[in-house]
Amino acid sequence: MSSSPSMAFSRASPPLPEEQEDWDAVYPDSGFLLRRQVCMASAGDEEWFLGGLFISDVGIVFDTGGNVDDSICFQTGFLAWTRVVELERPGPKTEMVLKLSSGFKNFSELRLQLSIVDDVEWIEEFWKLRTSFGPSVDNMIPDEKESIQLPLKTSRPRLLMNGGGQSPTVSPHKRQESIKRTPSILLQRRLSGCVSGQLKTPAVATPATGG
Repeated sequence: MSSSPSMAFSRASPPLPEEQEDWDAVYPDSGFLLRRQVCMASAGDEEWFLGGLFISDVGIVFDTGGNVDDSICFQTGFLAWTRVVELERPGPKTEMVLKLSSGFKNFSELRLQLSIVDDVEWIEEFWKLRTSFGPSVDNMIPDEKESIQLPLKTSRPRLLMNGGGQSPTVSPHKRQESIKRTPSILLQRRLSGCVSGQLKTPAVATPATGG
């Protein structure tokens, strides 16, 4: 890849309802998906990758998607906001650096090159909000707006809800057809089961044993 981020990006946009379903399947217990966009990322060196940035109320993920050429692939795995110990804006207005807690990953920082300054500022303000409130804000979902607001704990993004508040069920055949028409990184990962990085594992109930 190029040593400088010079490719075209897209600004952040709300996810589709089915993307929340894919997000839950690939990254269990990782909150509500709030935003996703195309951007450039680097693990702190001069090697930049073009891929998708996924932002939830609990953390973020950068993923280029799968490719036969591993040299152009980069997956961060799930990065909880609580693991981001510092956020810097070193140079270009659309660039930011997320410093990670020691030993959390095999890279110590994630550099992002976004499309517009507003997207950088949204992430920066949301990170500040998360760090200022700590664990007590885990169940609060922010509005999808440029200014960060804290709604009630019972709130959920409206785009994730239909009629009874459940995500629509999509048949495997329809999902396969969907990925052919509109490739989705999350759907690709869900179907392939190929995700790097240590992810949260859903708790499994232990069967009671007879005494």
